Amino acid sequence: MEQLLKILEDNARLPIEDIATMLNKSPAEVAAMIDLARAQGIIKGYKTLVDWEKAGVNRVEAVIELNVSPKKSRGFDEIAATIAAFDEVE
Repeated sequence: MEQLLKILEDNARLPIEDIATMLNKSPAEVAAMIDLARAQGIIKGYKTLVDWEKAGVNRVEAVIELNVSPKKSRGFDEIAATIAAFDEVE
């Protein structure tokens, strides 16, 4: 299963026949493994990687680390809500 997951993580669009060849299994076995991984919640979904520059969209992505002190009786929830309220925050 680990090999299958690594292959799918790298390229989830590979045909099942190609994956089966790589794993020395039948396409039916690979399909069953994928179905099982989905049913068990191991595979949560598939994601498209977009080259926004080629799409003509200007974007800036940043990871920002903050050191904050929680407010008494409200913890970090108020701080998180304040930050999440900005349109630019995804």
